[in-house]
Amino acid sequence: MTVFARYLSGQILARCLGILAGVAIMALTFDLMDAGKDIVRNADSPWLAVLSYAVLRLPSLLSTLLPVSALLAGLITMGHLHRHLELVVIQGCGVSSLTLVRLLLPVGLLLTAVQFAIDDFAAPRATERLYAWGVGEYDARFWRPRTKRGLWLSSGDDIVRLTFKERDSQDIAGANIFRRDSEGLLLERIDAARAQVTDEGLLLRDAVRYDVAKGTTTKIEEMTWRGRVDLDAVDVLARRPSDLSLAQLAEVIANQGYGQRPTDIYRTWLHARIAGALQPALMLLLSLSIAPPHGRAGGRVRVLLVGISIGFAAFVFAGVSVAMGEAGLLPPWLAAWGPVLALASIIGWLLVRQSRLTAARPAPAAAA
Repeated sequence: MTVFARYLSGQILARCLGILAGVAIMALTFDLMDAGKDIVRNADSPWLAVLSYAVLRLPSLLSTLLPVSALLAGLITMGHLHRHLELVVIQGCGVSSLTLVRLLLPVGLLLTAVQFAIDDFAAPRATERLYAWGVGEYDARFWRPRTKRGLWLSSGDDIVRLTFKERDSQDIAGANIFRRDSEGLLLERIDAARAQVTDEGLLLRDAVRYDVAKGTTTKIEEMTWRGRVDLDAVDVLARRPSDLSLAQLAEVIANQGYGQRPTDIYRTWLHARIAGALQPALMLLLSLSIAPPHGRAGGRVRVLLVGISIGFAAFVFAGVSVAMGEAGLLPPWLAAWGPVLALASIIGWLLVRQSRLTAARPAPAAAA
């Protein structure tokens, strides 16, 4: 890395960290003001409870604010270089925007890695603790797979209904299994007074089997229904898809949403989790692609307004697109990658345009 690349990278990273810290503290302050009563309600040590909540809430806030911080850091850095005529010298020496992109590629890769680490490792683990705590906005569950009528699941072609002694208990009070063929026709129904989850499926006790084809009824003291029942995995559905890790999203998709939710929701977020990691790098590239032309007055204001406008539009477009993917109006891959490809196309066009303008400028005349 050249001296200039180190200088520029240091300027952007320092500003990004400063902006991220300041905005995160402000957002966390408002969040604590909103959820403060719930946090200290049953806490033995209110200050410790507030500190614990702040630590657990921080990763999800950083995930949201990192792309914004990268955009503002890039815009401010470009404006600073323009103000002190450093950008004029850089462009006058024939350094194009594409060259700046190449020099700042390590910074973009670093921001991508940090975003992915927060989204897929830190945030899911922190929100899992918050859901278990049930405080603030995590008190109301996104989805309740267990209802007063029990838990309905699908395993292969079979439909299973489990009832529990208590709503969030793991102790099964009864089970009803509807076995079907590949075309969905009912083959038999099994009702058990007691059931226990095993590695093979469900161990049923005091069961009654109704054979639909034969019209017979058989009482069985103990039998094993071979199917997949993972109560801990099913409880993952109570959390928002955006709060799940890639492994958890893939698990829900592989099990067809456990018969509870459409898989398009989780397929969309599986793609969005990967595509979202590119947002900070794209926002940084956006700030480079609209660097103020040298010698133009008011370039800093133009860059700031254009950059914020395009960045805000990109965030809105991404949110709307993901919502349409969740609703099944767009294919999951298109809902997640469409906004990224659109923004990358705009950035590419702006970078090529900037490079052509830089190359077309006449070289400075030599002194006599």
